[in-house]
Amino acid sequence: ALSFQPGQTLMSQMCYLSCDRVSIANTKEAELGRTTAVGVFPKDRSASGVLDLGGNVWEWCQTRRRDEKGQVYPQPYQHDDGREQLEGGNDITRENRGGTWGGEKKWSRCSARGGSNPGYDLDGHGFRVALSPFFDSEL
Repeated sequence: ALSFQPGQTLMSQMCYLSCDRVSIANTKEAELGRTTAVGVFPKDRSASGVLDLGGNVWEWCQTRRRDEKGQVYPQPYQHDDGREQLEGGNDITRENRGGTWGGEKKWSRCSARGGSNPGYDLDGHGFRVALSPFFDSEL
């Protein structure tokens, strides 16, 4: 849900969804034609403070999109049905999430899913490196 403060307009908050050239994420509508550094689109911040979950690059996931026979794994999600197997070569289609700088804003959301093979050379794909400060280490 969107929240509004006195003086804000609905249009300023809704441009992500409907305006022709305004975007809060790095998508085709932003017309940059390339990836950007994290934080260039601060209005894309999630409730927990994570930036760029939508747009910029499709993010690789370990989840398989299809099984060895080429069939898409069914919904609802089942963690033990084989889709989370790490085994497999570059011909195993894996899930991608979040949209890309070259894609339309309607696909720029963390729930957007796509799939491709890791062996493909795709400049709109990448991965998120995250480090948690909450870990035990003997270092």
